Amino acid sequence: MITMKISTMLNMSLKVIEPNYEVFFILGICFLPMGIVLMITRDNPAFIGITGMGLIYMVIGLANRDKWKKNE
Repeated sequence: MITMKISTMLNMSLKVIEPNYEVFFILGICFLPMGIVLMITRDNPAFIGITGMGLIYMVIGLANRDKWKKNE
């Protein structure tokens, strides 16, 4: 009972932080070519996961381009 009360109080005090979608795009730009190069040079198709992660990050970043934070 006490732990439920404490967790409820902690959840109420947490603020929702908007992710920086520009960073998702930048990570996607880094992971996509890195995964492609590792797949080709190491002859290991397991690196397709890094390529896929880069592609997904780029899509998330571009889909939320209007929410990118302005550098001032």
